[in-house]
Amino acid sequence: MPGTILVLDPVATSRIVTKVRLSQAFYHVEQASDIETAVDIATRVHPDLVLANMGQDDTILALPARLRAIEGLGTLPVVFMGEEHGGAFTLRALRAGADDYIARPFDEVQLLARVRNLIRIGDVARELDLRHDVSDVAGFGEAGAAFTPQTTCALISYSPEAAMAWRNALGPFHIGRLIIGSRADAVVQRPDGTPPDAFVISADLASKGEGLRLLSELRSASGTRNAAIIIAVEDGDTNTAALALDMGANDVITMPFAAEELALRLQKHLTHKHRADQLRDNVARGLRLASVDPLTGLYNRRYALPHLDRIALEAQANATPYAVMVLDMDRFKRINDQFGHFVGDQVLAHVAKTLRLNLRPEDLIGRLGGEEFLVALPGVTPTKANVVATRLCEAVRTTPVTLSDGPANALFVSISIGLATSARGHHAAKEMMQEADLALYEAKAAGRNTISTHSFAA
Repeated sequence: MPGTILVLDPVATSRIVTKVRLSQAFYHVEQASDIETAVDIATRVHPDLVLANMGQDDTILALPARLRAIEGLGTLPVVFMGEEHGGAFTLRALRAGADDYIARPFDEVQLLARVRNLIRIGDVARELDLRHDVSDVAGFGEAGAAFTPQTTCALISYSPEAAMAWRNALGPFHIGRLIIGSRADAVVQRPDGTPPDAFVISADLASKGEGLRLLSELRSASGTRNAAIIIAVEDGDTNTAALALDMGANDVITMPFAAEELALRLQKHLTHKHRADQLRDNVARGLRLASVDPLTGLYNRRYALPHLDRIALEAQANATPYAVMVLDMDRFKRINDQFGHFVGDQVLAHVAKTLRLNLRPEDLIGRLGGEEFLVALPGVTPTKANVVATRLCEAVRTTPVTLSDGPANALFVSISIGLATSARGHHAAKEMMQEADLALYEAKAAGRNTISTHSFAA
């Protein structure tokens, strides 16, 4: 089932006709004849989209705000429909917070494309909300400082003069920075590295349909994948409008259009985009917090061990060597007892930094817990792994710990290393970890600040 649509229409025959059209496209349709019934159904059912007859009763204009105030329906798309044609009715709907206005009789192709588009956008918004909520529950959802982002909107029309007219018309509505661009400007990375937040693009540029090809290119590029994109189509070109929506445009607008209509559409999509960007940032921050040890900045055990599994599987698949080290601070308890845990934390951070400076970017470095660290060296032979282990021991032993508070004299520490090597990568991560642990015990027994190696020859 593609989704659930709530149809609000006081006229029974209109409700039935709309339901039949949507049901033929396999949507589940709920029906309401008045606002209160619609709000009750929406509260219980949580539809994917609402189609509401705007009619002449201004009370209907409060519907978008009422529905979105319901918990779980904050991103619910609402489309008004009516018998009247003309931009004035579209403006009336957009000003009320609706996502669009569709006049009867419906063009079925464009209606279904609009429904698919809005449900898809709503699904993305709900998925981001869900991820954000999960991050909150896990304790990773702290948002960054609130700010109003600087918005840039690129206007790309069939001629520079037409784009300039768009910019002049939009100027009074304070959308943000409006730039006139070309297809090449949109595709090529900007010098400052920040792509526009939104694009308004003519469906036809130098050639017919070129704007839709640009839309496809923008949606496939990482920098503009989440930009708000509105495609401007000629009046009556419903097929192009439907195709643009199905290709991933956020919206379409019919030329010639009122500047206020374009401004309202842009503002709505920019608001959604900035909110989605913030949610993505919060989720990414949560994932980083879930995988990184906050004290040392190294990967934590939760991330490091699965990563080690991937390194081992790749080595097995390609019969390439790899090595695993388990490193442990020598006499770390004595440091904590003598100088306090604050100094101990600085020592751990110092050792982590020293390890990073002496290993390759492709090497895995993690903190297993306490004063124990994990290092994995993909593609490194047993001989080379011993050289690396010796370098790490020497670097930690000879580099003084810089303390913000603590002993007056320079503090030096050391580590012991248990090293397991696999010459042809035929050994699983679990085996390598077990051998590295055994080797570490041997290194500790040998007097610390030393290396013990267990090697798998084949």
